[in-house]
Amino acid sequence: MPELRSPRPTSARPTPKRAGGFSIGHIFGIDIRAHFSVLLIFGLIAYSLASYTFPGWHPNWGVGMNWSLALATAMLFFASLLAHELAHSLVAKWKGIEIDRITLFLFGGVAELKSEPKTAGVEFLIAIAGPAMSALIGLVSIALASMFVGPDFVQRVTDDPAAAMKTVGALPTLLLWLGPINLILAVFNMVPGFPLDGGRVLRSILWGISGDLRKATMWATTVGRVIAFLMMGLGALEMFYGGFINGLWPVFIGWFLYSAARNSAVEMQLRTSLQGHHLSELMVTGFEFAPGDMDIDSFMRDIVLHRSQTVWPVRDGDDVIGIVSVDDLAAVPVEGRAHIHLSKIARPLGEVDFVSADLPGPEIMRKLAESDYGVMLVVSDGKIVGLLRQADVIQWMLLHGG
Repeated sequence: MPELRSPRPTSARPTPKRAGGFSIGHIFGIDIRAHFSVLLIFGLIAYSLASYTFPGWHPNWGVGMNWSLALATAMLFFASLLAHELAHSLVAKWKGIEIDRITLFLFGGVAELKSEPKTAGVEFLIAIAGPAMSALIGLVSIALASMFVGPDFVQRVTDDPAAAMKTVGALPTLLLWLGPINLILAVFNMVPGFPLDGGRVLRSILWGISGDLRKATMWATTVGRVIAFLMMGLGALEMFYGGFINGLWPVFIGWFLYSAARNSAVEMQLRTSLQGHHLSELMVTGFEFAPGDMDIDSFMRDIVLHRSQTVWPVRDGDDVIGIVSVDDLAAVPVEGRAHIHLSKIARPLGEVDFVSADLPGPEIMRKLAESDYGVMLVVSDGKIVGLLRQADVIQWMLLHGG
């Protein structure tokens, strides 16, 4: 069996980035990432505020003022989403749970925990922290706005909303939008549909009562799917009766919630089915190595096209120097494939995640999700002894009645 060896530099390619997002920094040692959909929703919020909301409140303001305040408001809104997820993360770290990263995306954000909470009480504290932070931001924003608008503002808005809003300056205008939107965010996240925060609070309560995390997850995801269907149904009715745009949003959110609840249920089923098993029982041992001195064109024509293997450990003599995937091969221009050896495009072992053959079953899917290729290289005593893909896990479950 070829030995693993720290490779000489064979490729100038950068480490692959995780699909669909980009890093925007680190806070408290946590990697903060943004999905590309954030750019879309940021633009929509800024456009809506600058073109409709603020001109409606302040018809005398110019375009520059509206857009400047709209961009500042949108940035603070996403800062409040980040604070929401940081609240989850810091409570989790306080309870000894490592945080992989925080990712902001179209519908808000997610704090990716490296492991599940060990008790129902810890689950409750982590879940409630986010909505509590959003509620705090909302209340503080409204309280600060009240210092600028005066104690009679509510009465003036009740009597003549348009006239009252015209008297409000830029800062209180920003706060009067940011405060209520964070309160709405807190309330929405407390809807008891898994995997929303409210669904996780519900799961923690059901877990505490039943003592069974699997059952609590199944119950909570069922509630989540019911709520998702209700949202989609109400949105469809709104669309049917003429409010197409107003109805489209709850349909979209309901679909997202349904998909997330279903995926959470499948993930729990996988973790339960793999409980008590190890990676050595699932890995593929009948894999082949790729010779580093073989040109890409010959390798693809003579070997890749006749195999189902998608990732190949590359060896130089008896030493493994890296890995190469089908995607890596396809990325090389056709005209250059006959002149480039596999060793030149192999990703060095320093950029590859390896796992041990005795990895517990419940950890397998998380490790696969973290893999850039969706494939794990399994090592034992310094040697590559197996490969594992998500498809192999599904096949194993089908054969074992999972």
